[in-house]
Amino acid sequence: MVQRKMNEKQSTNDAALKILGWTINPSLINEIFMTVLSLALFVLEKTLVISTD
Repeated sequence: MVQRKMNEKQSTNDAALKILGWTINPSLINEIFMTVLSLALFVLEKTLVISTD
């Protein structure tokens, strides 16, 4: 009975997102968002040209 309760607790994740049968953890979404944001800001920083005339 204890094992069944543990399994039920592990299988129910209300915050998780299901896309095409894959369970996506909110922390994974956050990590992907931060990585993309960091990359976009890095590229933007490299493309900005500040002229010092």
